[in-house]
Amino acid sequence: MEVISVSNLKWSRHDQTAFDALVELDGIGLVPFTAVPDSDTEYGREIWEKGVAGEYGPISEFLPLTPEEARAVMPNLTARQLRLGLLSLGKLEGVSVAIELLPEPDRSQAQIEWQYATEFRRLHPLIVQLIPGLELTDEQVDTVWTEFAEV
Repeated sequence: MEVISVSNLKWSRHDQTAFDALVELDGIGLVPFTAVPDSDTEYGREIWEKGVAGEYGPISEFLPLTPEEARAVMPNLTARQLRLGLLSLGKLEGVSVAIELLPEPDRSQAQIEWQYATEFRRLHPLIVQLIPGLELTDEQVDTVWTEFAEV
């Protein structure tokens, strides 16, 4: 695969072991790309080598995600993962109580979401609504969300 152009380089890890870029590939067009030194493709290794050598221009510094940006890219959880995770925290029973405390129409919407949704995003409105009712902080939920994804 022939690399046509590489632009907008930015370190994607604080230890500078990967950078993100926009790469134009022959026959594919412009695509977002993460370059790493041990890429499994020849063009990936070429992009890494030329990028760190400065051939595509400077690589912008790594900027950590804000908490809100980090939450937006957390993995989705299945209903099973979320329920098992809440059970492990001793918070599963509290969900029904927290939902009952919501005003209408939020309560009815939350009941439907809780009973029938098959997957939840970290910033799903129901999750955001339930956090205070479960006596959890956003930071606590952030910490366990990734653990729940492994259940």
